[in-house]
Amino acid sequence: SSGINAEYGGDPAPPPAPPHLVWDITHAEGKREHVMSNGETVEIPPLQCYSATDPESKEVMFTRIDSTLAVSRPDGTRIVDHTDGTRITTYTTDTDGVMYKVECVGYATLHFSATTSETIFGTPTRITSTRNNTFSVKDEDGSTLEISPLLNEVKFSSKPLTVSTYKPEHLRNEHSELHPSALGV
Repeated sequence: SSGINAEYGGDPAPPPAPPHLVWDITHAEGKREHVMSNGETVEIPPLQCYSATDPESKEVMFTRIDSTLAVSRPDGTRIVDHTDGTRITTYTTDTDGVMYKVECVGYATLHFSATTSETIFGTPTRITSTRNNTFSVKDEDGSTLEISPLLNEVKFSSKPLTVSTYKPEHLRNEHSELHPSALGV
């Protein structure tokens, strides 16, 4: 292959974009890595970490040089306090499996189930995401909002048995145009 893209009249194909930094991860024990846009990870120098074990409770407290504190309990619970005030607690329940609780002053506390991919806010409102990029928002009154970006659909149910589907005409066919009259203009 000569790098020429015949589909576009012989113009050279653009070179792939170089990977860029997407995320930095610092593990509790100080290990650090960059996550790149192509999914690769690159190790970077670790942070110093110190630990102390309580002989009675068997809880282990970690402190890192960046002032992040973590406590690991014998039952598997882990509490991490970050320097910005965010606290992330990891714990396991019999019904939901591994759970994450995220707290920070000024923000809503949320619980996330790694087993069900469900996020629970301080209210009974629940947001569930699936592998096929469908999102469902369920409220305590039984109403549900389902969003499916891949299908360009939004479904709302005000009662468990009443379903309305909205799929804008201009999203049903990629090549159709939206006429101003459709917007009431």
